[in-house]
Amino acid sequence: MFPRSLTRAIHTTARRAAADSGAAATATKVTLNLNTPFQSFFKNAQVDLVQLPGFDGEYGVTAGHTPIISQLKPGVIKVHVQRETEVQSFFTAGGFALTHANSVTDIACVEVVKLEDVDASAAEAGLNKFKAALASAAEGTPEKIEAQIGYEVHQALVAALQSN
Repeated sequence: MFPRSLTRAIHTTARRAAADSGAAATATKVTLNLNTPFQSFFKNAQVDLVQLPGFDGEYGVTAGHTPIISQLKPGVIKVHVQRETEVQSFFTAGGFALTHANSVTDIACVEVVKLEDVDASAAEAGLNKFKAALASAAEGTPEKIEAQIGYEVHQALVAALQSN
């Protein structure tokens, strides 16, 4: 038999899940929170669609999406405030996205920048700098690891700028 406290916890969790699924069924928008440690880009914003660069592949979140926790790789976050007319693009070096059953999506990233604010020539210069550092760093050193991370982030940034 389950202890009384465990039974109570199970019933409480089940009630919350039922309430959340009811809210998700009636939601027509995604409530978006996009934050870094220094800035909030969206706070409880009602949007139609969020496209995310998931570590296992890109995916979109609309109202009623299945709950998911996803690690984000370097890439573009596209926020469709109005599905076809107002789309905002952001570049992230990585982070996490949590989509809840109540159509709330929380995105936490160390760095986020509006794609339109990125200097393409600076991104190319960064890519070349990290490519050279990667080639010259000794295997297994912190310098090699830092160069690899910098190269991958700048490679994704340059690709995002070219496709935008």
